[in-house]
Amino acid sequence: MFTPPRPNDQGVYELSVYATPTLTDLRNLAAADQSALVASINPDSPDEEILAQAEELTAFVAAADAELDKRAQVAARAAAQKPLEPRATPVATEPEPEPVVASGEFDANGNKDVTETTPAVEVANTVTEVVQATVTASGGATSAPRRSVQIADVAPHSPAAQVPEGTPSYTIVAAADIATFPTGTELSWADVGRAFEERVRAYPSASRSGTKTRMQHSLARIRRNFPDEAVIMEGDGHETAFNKLRAAADGAMNLDAVVAANGWCAPSEPDYSICSPITADGMISLPERVLRRGGLLHNQGLDFTDFFGGDITLPIPGFNILTEAQVISDTAKTCVEIPCPAFVDDRLNVAALCLTSSLLQNRGYPEFVSEFTQGAIAAMAHLVNREVINEIVTGSTAVTLTGVDPWLSDGTFYSNVLSAVEFAIKDMRYAYRTSMSQPFTVVLPYWVLGGMRADYIRQNARVSDDLADAAIMAAFSMRGAQVQWVYDWQDAFNPGSIAATRQLGNATPPFNYPITLFFLVFLPGTWVLGRQDVIRLDTVYDSTNLQQNLVTQLFMEDGFKPMRMCQFSRVYEIPVCANGSTGVQRAVTCTDVTP
Repeated sequence: MFTPPRPNDQGVYELSVYATPTLTDLRNLAAADQSALVASINPDSPDEEILAQAEELTAFVAAADAELDKRAQVAARAAAQKPLEPRATPVATEPEPEPVVASGEFDANGNKDVTETTPAVEVANTVTEVVQATVTASGGATSAPRRSVQIADVAPHSPAAQVPEGTPSYTIVAAADIATFPTGTELSWADVGRAFEERVRAYPSASRSGTKTRMQHSLARIRRNFPDEAVIMEGDGHETAFNKLRAAADGAMNLDAVVAANGWCAPSEPDYSICSPITADGMISLPERVLRRGGLLHNQGLDFTDFFGGDITLPIPGFNILTEAQVISDTAKTCVEIPCPAFVDDRLNVAALCLTSSLLQNRGYPEFVSEFTQGAIAAMAHLVNREVINEIVTGSTAVTLTGVDPWLSDGTFYSNVLSAVEFAIKDMRYAYRTSMSQPFTVVLPYWVLGGMRADYIRQNARVSDDLADAAIMAAFSMRGAQVQWVYDWQDAFNPGSIAATRQLGNATPPFNYPITLFFLVFLPGTWVLGRQDVIRLDTVYDSTNLQQNLVTQLFMEDGFKPMRMCQFSRVYEIPVCANGSTGVQRAVTCTDVTP
């Protein structure tokens, strides 16, 4: 259940420390849990604790909505503000160049001047300077001012860099949640600066309580731009990818990058498919019941002997068998008080699955992340299945037939398994005094099918050349068994006492089937699987993981508890060996052996 932040001493929630996206997520979590609590409230007898939790969540949601509405109004005001353009500075008009006096025609006295205008010379990156001088016929200069020489006058001319036309090498794109720049807007570096100022301006000031907070938001993305011929596409074949690599190398080095004598000279084509055949097959199937309050208080029913109080020898209290003489003599009849049953309190177990992955891995190989997540969910189902079966085995009465004949001297798969299952069902029918056709649930590991077939194919006098699954199921059904074939029991994932050389599914291949078999027998409905009403799939913000570039990929939580609702559940142990032995080939003894 989500726990909202606590209000301060004045009853006010200090929500200014949360960024808008974070506050929105917290508000939605609180609303979802409040809805679940409201749905679980019993109007006739409401639970005070649940009511208090619902009211606390309601108050937080209201405070969050008020804060978000206020921020939306401020954001709208900010969006209405437009940047003012700077006013241009007036440009001063440069004076016209003055004429330069030079020597021309002379008059009769030899001192007549003729004036001509010489255009000014512009020097790159300098201010044009006009020099006046008076030149006489004798070549002497009179009142000629001195001209200062600038560095630019003697510097070599350097032309401006040529900018190639076409697609730029990169593009800056605005990220989400920036008021002035919508998502996807192309930015210049000046725009990035303004966007940064807007983002920082929206951050709250330090909390009065001194609580440290960390916020991180996207500002912009820089996307490199490459032409299609420089990118290996997902659909490119081997030849296309090879040609692109060679073209890129030739363009950069201006020489052939691939020489025929060096072999293929290209990287192997990658195959990103994932072999992951895991399924959720082979699970034990039980009736399920939702436990909204985390558990169930229940009794475990009655068996036949409960009515006699464990005493089946006359006289039995409450069950009167009288002769005629006893009736005539007014023999008192006895009564038995109906007892109160004992109750069992079963509480849910919690199964949780948490997966983290790299942010770069999500971007670079999403197919593997998706496949691993799906496989992990199936693996978690098998783990829960193993624990459910183990709890049923622990809650069942153990019956060991490994040291008792004829089971010991028989020891085969086909006859021992079928005979032991029918024997167990007959005993259970007697214990309950059920209908003579009442079927019983039998739970067996999946590998028993192969063991029975291997035993059958080795027999000398077999009726047919093979034994189909349907024939095996028909043999069980004829004996009153409703068989469930399961994984996760008596295999490498849940071996028990089975040796490693006989564990199916082991990393090191086994050499044979197990030589000891366990099977469960119980009346249908004896075991009920308690479940949580909601499977939680949560998003998790973990600052420690984010510092390592990790993200919580999946967090899933569920509750389960197998509960025994009837008296009898038994787990039998028998010896098995797929040796093909038959009754004619061996001596079967039925000597009584005390278990």
